Amino acid sequence: MNMVGVFAGAFVTNLLGKATDQGNLGKTFVLMSVIVAIAVVLQLAILKPKTSDYNN
Repeated sequence: MNMVGVFAGAFVTNLLGKATDQGNLGKTFVLMSVIVAIAVVLQLAILKPKTSDYNN
């Protein structure tokens, strides 16, 4: 998981650098936020987190 995070960070840094050079930084942030929102919805729908109350 750590390696995937490092690779994703490198990809995003490269992507944001190119977007800044082209003047499309705002559009790129909107696109990234939509992708993150979709990922969060999918994780919540598929994983179905539950709370556990531990009584000691």
